[in-house]
Amino acid sequence: MTSLDFYLLAAVLIATLGLGLLAAKKETTGEDFLLAGRSLTWWAAGTSMVATTFAVDTPLVVAGLCASDGIAANWFWWGLLGSHLFVTFGLAARWRATRCTTDAEVVALRYGEGPTASLLRRLRALYFMVPINLFVLGWVLHAGAKVLGSLIPFHRWFSAELLAQLAWGSLDGAAILGLIASLLIALAYGTVAGLRGVVWTDLLQFSLAMGGALLLAWLALDLSGGAAGLAALIDGRSAGLPQADLQLLLALAPLDGEVLLGISPGPAALDLLGGHGDLVISALLLSWWANKNADGGGVLVQRMLACRSRKDATLAMGWFTAAHYLIRPWAWMVVGLVVGVLFALPPASGFEQSYPDAMLSLIPPGLLGLALGGMVAALVSTADTHLHWGASYLANDLLPKTSNDAQRLKWARWSQPPMALAAAIIAAHLGSIAGAWKILLVLGAGLGAPTLLRWYLPRLAAGAELSAFASSTACAALLLWGPWPRPGFALQMALVGGTGLLTCLFHSWRWPGDFERAKSFMKLSDAAPHRWWLWALAALVLLLTAAAGAVSALSGNGTGIITFVAGLAGYTLLLSRFALAVDRKDAMGPQAA
Repeated sequence: MTSLDFYLLAAVLIATLGLGLLAAKKETTGEDFLLAGRSLTWWAAGTSMVATTFAVDTPLVVAGLCASDGIAANWFWWGLLGSHLFVTFGLAARWRATRCTTDAEVVALRYGEGPTASLLRRLRALYFMVPINLFVLGWVLHAGAKVLGSLIPFHRWFSAELLAQLAWGSLDGAAILGLIASLLIALAYGTVAGLRGVVWTDLLQFSLAMGGALLLAWLALDLSGGAAGLAALIDGRSAGLPQADLQLLLALAPLDGEVLLGISPGPAALDLLGGHGDLVISALLLSWWANKNADGGGVLVQRMLACRSRKDATLAMGWFTAAHYLIRPWAWMVVGLVVGVLFALPPASGFEQSYPDAMLSLIPPGLLGLALGGMVAALVSTADTHLHWGASYLANDLLPKTSNDAQRLKWARWSQPPMALAAAIIAAHLGSIAGAWKILLVLGAGLGAPTLLRWYLPRLAAGAELSAFASSTACAALLLWGPWPRPGFALQMALVGGTGLLTCLFHSWRWPGDFERAKSFMKLSDAAPHRWWLWALAALVLLLTAAAGAVSALSGNGTGIITFVAGLAGYTLLLSRFALAVDRKDAMGPQAA
């Protein structure tokens, strides 16, 4: 990195902190701090959703998967597309209609303030605040450590002996210094800014981070000879290791060529399904309901609750879904595919490290500073989101009811440094980021069915959710850490999710809940237009069509761009018409938003 790169990086950080501090001056009440006064427009809330899920770890994981196993390897998270479409068309307007502050608070609205419901609300708040939130923040900081440790020349400023002594857990000394820098950046802003400040910085972060990602993708694609050249390289890769790698290995260790071909990782592939048909099917059938965020999840729900209307909440979630699955990831995939075909042997720390390595190798001085600034801003934004999210559970759901607004604000602010420190300890002991993703998906698979059924099944009681919580968590622990071979990822999701679903249904049949309260809740939250699920299915077809077009375009097929644009345009039109239907129902309904 040159001096210009450092100046540009510093400018990005100063701008991010300045935006956050400027917005923080307006946060004077609990609703201001936690929900931005319920004033967010759909484009601000939706872009914030996209930005906060664009952490430093995300391009590393996506590019690493594409480099090692091809595009289709991403189906383990692509399968959540069904879940987000379900939320967009079935739950976004309902969430906004509840006027809750957190997703845990809806438990009290649905089941009342009895002992069982209060236990469930506190348990969900604690579960998402501590293990879930801290592990997510931990892998964000882990990725930040990798990026900053590799891009910032710590080896010029510190001796090799000191860096060796600083190594801890799965991170070397430079990465540990990157982790410390990540933690300080997050805390410098996270302890003072409310949701409005987080959203403002999200807008800046998303612009910079996507600009850097697109630049890197363009440079990588140019290096491989364009889309047609990349497709030709991938076809040639199917025979084994690239010739350059074979020659290098033969010079270092003259082994039999067939042996060398056998150690090549799975070839990168321009295929939406690849050899992962079972993963695709299980993802589409399971992931929309067998995951802890089947109802949207705390971070996305927080943005929907902060929107100014039900229509804005619906459009925000719809914009997020399209950007998350259809617009944002292709730049990272291009980089991963290029790395996979040009360097078939991964770096010592795995293909996830290849993304920051590609930034350092391909982006010219000056632009590198802006690209790195975008990555650091992504880290700050996502870390602050999760610190703020965890603090909202403490302030709204875990403090005694007698706490006043000033006390809640105080706890919301000063609970963030201890959470950041705990997440940093977790970060230092993570291995593969993708592996951490999958473990959390399995642990939460049994929570999805109860959170969806509470909106539609009057028989459901708080005890049913507690039973499903306990049984599915026990099932996940046995599958993940039991003294037997671990089954495949799809089977783990099916077993844990099925355990939660069956436990929930059995408890509801044997010990039904309060029908009158359930009907009142469903009437209050009845904000989705009739047959919303047909709209969701149509949207799924349109987005999958657009995705197929994107893959076709990457393979050099000119008609792929047309298919991509047609699918995206159809989805946009469908979403806008559905949002108008939500607005009409809102105007006619008995409850104002």
